[in-house]
Amino acid sequence: MIIEKNIPAISTFSIPLEPEDYIQFCFLNVVAETVIPDKSKGQVLLCIKIYEKIEAFDSAHESSRYSRPQLIVALGILSFISGRDFTVYDTIESNSSVAVENLRYEEIETRCHLYGGDYSTDLKAICQTINSETSSQNTLLFSLLDRWRKAQHQLFESEGQGLFEDESLLSFFHVLELLVGEYQHKQRAEAESKISSFLIDLIGRTFKHRGSSLDDRLREKTRTMKDILLGGDLLSVGSKINYMLGQQGLLDDRVQHLIQELISARNSIAHGRQVFRESLIWPLPPYFMLHSNHFNLGYFIRVLTAKVIASHYQLKLWTDEWDDALLALSPPIDVIKDFISCKRYESLTTEQFCSGEVDSVTPASIIEAYIKRKIKLSDVEKSLAGHIKNITVGKEMLGAGDPIYIFIFLADIESPELSEFCKINIQKIYDSRTFERSNIKDYLRFLEYYDVKPRWFREWIVGGMKYSLTNI
Repeated sequence: MIIEKNIPAISTFSIPLEPEDYIQFCFLNVVAETVIPDKSKGQVLLCIKIYEKIEAFDSAHESSRYSRPQLIVALGILSFISGRDFTVYDTIESNSSVAVENLRYEEIETRCHLYGGDYSTDLKAICQTINSETSSQNTLLFSLLDRWRKAQHQLFESEGQGLFEDESLLSFFHVLELLVGEYQHKQRAEAESKISSFLIDLIGRTFKHRGSSLDDRLREKTRTMKDILLGGDLLSVGSKINYMLGQQGLLDDRVQHLIQELISARNSIAHGRQVFRESLIWPLPPYFMLHSNHFNLGYFIRVLTAKVIASHYQLKLWTDEWDDALLALSPPIDVIKDFISCKRYESLTTEQFCSGEVDSVTPASIIEAYIKRKIKLSDVEKSLAGHIKNITVGKEMLGAGDPIYIFIFLADIESPELSEFCKINIQKIYDSRTFERSNIKDYLRFLEYYDVKPRWFREWIVGGMKYSLTNI
């Protein structure tokens, strides 16, 4: 009788860190510590050691195959904590060895200092969760971290040029789809409870049935109502995601609008629709994009999914990034239109307007709505004319967006004084090179890509980008 025996082994992987970084943690059979192999060179490395048992007929080299799953998990944790792109390709040195005796390792104190911040508490919570959960429970966390890390890697590799942006958006969306499974049973139970309460009140109190008559009709109508309400489009993926966000305290009008846009982009990508554009904008993509939304969807869904994971596991990570993203998120178009029609901008200071104090509407959200052809130029003029002189280029005002867009749009209005003010400021911006894009002509290309046709701005560019400043 042959008795199979497993042999203890260890695999070690070294990954470079920034000089100011310091990380050490452990979970399951993984120990990660920061080391400085040569102080004279100033190189800082994160040494990840993974303890495994390999089969007797395997060589030491096979230890890397056994340890790869745990290495992927460790890289997922590091990427999520730091927002950096940690991959197996960052490994600058690795080795594997077989031990004669069973290996033992000491647990170490969790410490994590990145970008001058201390993330030790959250990293410790992640490691404790892994150590205390069952294998099936850990599978969810490992899947979320790995899917998120891959999506971030694809987004970073694209560098805004569209290389993997479609794939990145799908990968981030998979994070949301994975996590809604943890909330959908509660959502369905809540819906069923409300259906039951409604029918009891309607059939018992309004239609005056009681006893067996009430019970019979409740069973019949409950079945029908569940088929109608729970089997149709009301319980869509968007509904499930929004319910999860609501449970986490992250849902408002802006976030719900973002989810609608993400689902629209995701459907365009997943269904592989026909796509061709005769003209493109910088940076030039290597492939045609399957979705047409260029308003930082990748940035928003990266931060959103990170915050959702953090909230689910009760971590404080990504809170500041989420708060910044919220300031840049536009509310739904109906909210913007109502804000303009009710003239709510008139009672606001420019600072209040830019901070989104009323309905989360900001000058940036109005600019975006016009570029998307959801509101008219007259709406832009009405809402921004009274604030434009307080929104200057170079002055940091969150919610103001890129002010040059306002000048470009309002240069075409009929008011001579305001139109002149915008034209002069465009010239000033060009002369001082204080615009955000690399070339001021890219503003025209971007707007015309979205079928916005700024008449004077095009004429100004065609005419050599010169406008008299004698009226200043």
